[in-house]
Amino acid sequence: MKKNKVLIFLCFTLLFFSCKKNQEQSRNQVESNSTIKLVSENIPKVMDTTKKKIFDPKNESLKDIETSLIPVAEKFLKQCDDFKPLPYPEFRKQIQKIYGIDIDEYSSTIFPMSYRFIPDIILKEQRIVIDEMMIEDNTPSYFCDYNNLIFYEDQKIIHKFKTKRKEDLRHLVQRYGYSGNKTILSSAFSQIDFYSKPDLDELLFDVVKIDGEKEVKSSLRKELFKKVYEYTDGDFPIETYMEDMILNPKSYVEADKTLAFIMNTGIDRELPKWGLPEYIYDLFPEYLEKMEKANYYGFETLREYSKISYGNKPKDDKHPKPVYSKALINDPDGYTNVRNIKGEILFKIQDGEEFMVSKDGKNRIGDSYKKDWWFVAFKGKNGWIHKSRVEIINE
Repeated sequence: MKKNKVLIFLCFTLLFFSCKKNQEQSRNQVESNSTIKLVSENIPKVMDTTKKKIFDPKNESLKDIETSLIPVAEKFLKQCDDFKPLPYPEFRKQIQKIYGIDIDEYSSTIFPMSYRFIPDIILKEQRIVIDEMMIEDNTPSYFCDYNNLIFYEDQKIIHKFKTKRKEDLRHLVQRYGYSGNKTILSSAFSQIDFYSKPDLDELLFDVVKIDGEKEVKSSLRKELFKKVYEYTDGDFPIETYMEDMILNPKSYVEADKTLAFIMNTGIDRELPKWGLPEYIYDLFPEYLEKMEKANYYGFETLREYSKISYGNKPKDDKHPKPVYSKALINDPDGYTNVRNIKGEILFKIQDGEEFMVSKDGKNRIGDSYKKDWWFVAFKGKNGWIHKSRVEIINE
């Protein structure tokens, strides 16, 4: 009997501790789950997507970056007294501002940001930027300064780079299209040859990969284009790209709409000067009607300018026929001089070259040069020509 009591006591004891252990395990599991939930709420959501990427990991060995670059970069980071990585939301925002990519749209954690040699590499987990030169040169101070430049846009650091590493400022603008800092922008522009096609290609266009390797197109960096146009006062060969957008539209993203944007940007508001629309309308007269059918892609300034410059289709007495007519020269010398308002020779039109001529100014040109002189628009240039030297082409 005594033995039975002892056995019963032991059973109850074991049962008690077993229940207590299970309760503790359940409580720990709940706490663990709560902790996981709490932590996961602080981890930014990412999603794998088939969206176009402006970087190509296949051009870089991600394994080499993980095994060689990242450890050294983390070592450098510990030596930075004046740089601390931003909190993730601010880090993400600054990456989007500088490089034009939302890193939360991708599951990737390593972003080589260029197809070119030695690109900037964004490390999502460490919240820093590196490139191979920083590692190869063993320059932690360069690493620290560069990250201060990218994430804090420290003015002292910017001026330091402007003096000692100005090519880095140029790369931010030319490679990645960054235009948000006036000092960086002016330094970059001072290093760029605006008459060099390779320089302009890299500066004005992003190469966009769509559906893997099937199609490669160029997308105009519109905000940067505006700043380039303002900086150069339009003195760069944008006409080459405009013609190419018409002749090779598949090479560009939304070629006609981009062309309308360029023409709208290139309109000289200080009338009666002439701008880029005339260049296109003179070379490709059909584009006036094409733009009209597309309602000038919503560019109101371009719409009004085009109507004033080239007239409106007749609707009533208040809307005259088009101002311009297509013409050839009529000159036994084989060429005709085109003059400015002072009578100075501006350029020549050769026999057989077609041009556009306006017999009167309407509201755009103003008073005539003098009696019997007509206004000429030819390959982006304009001036005045005597009507006796003009043969109107009747179409």
